[in-house]
Amino acid sequence: MIAYRVLIPLAASLTLGASQDAGVSLTDASQDQVIEAVQRSGLTSKIRAGRWSQSIRVIDFSKPGTTADQRNQILAAEPRTSVQCIASEQDKVVIPGIIPSLGEGCSYRSYKLTGKSVSMEVVCADGGTRMAITGNFSPLTYYGQIEATVGEVKSKIEMTLVYRGQCRGDEAKD
Repeated sequence: MIAYRVLIPLAASLTLGASQDAGVSLTDASQDQVIEAVQRSGLTSKIRAGRWSQSIRVIDFSKPGTTADQRNQILAAEPRTSVQCIASEQDKVVIPGIIPSLGEGCSYRSYKLTGKSVSMEVVCADGGTRMAITGNFSPLTYYGQIEATVGEVKSKIEMTLVYRGQCRGDEAKD
């Protein structure tokens, strides 16, 4: 499943100010095909460097055997927050942020990136892993949702990212 640490590069790479008609739209594509198409599109050429704060919150969760109290605790938990620096030298290597690293046997059933939104559906050969990501952004903010099914576990996660200015050197390092 997508690692949370790739979400800040996702938002940073989406603050491009690209025209609305520029974009990438693929179906039944491998990770390499998506990377190549995104690179050709130029949508990652003006990545906003700087300090990004991230908040991730579980908004729905189900797993067989989970009690109502356990589910309520998960849903009531404080959002996970972090701050990360997207340094200018990372501009060309932030591709994994908008193209989540896929596990063995997984591919994109669909992938679409425009100047204002991203959406994708990932499926895996194991038959039990699916993920859908949608997001909208402006030059300084990103809001998105991930809906994931891994076996019998289903979750929906909300993420908000905000540009906070120049890096200070105390941000998370990957």
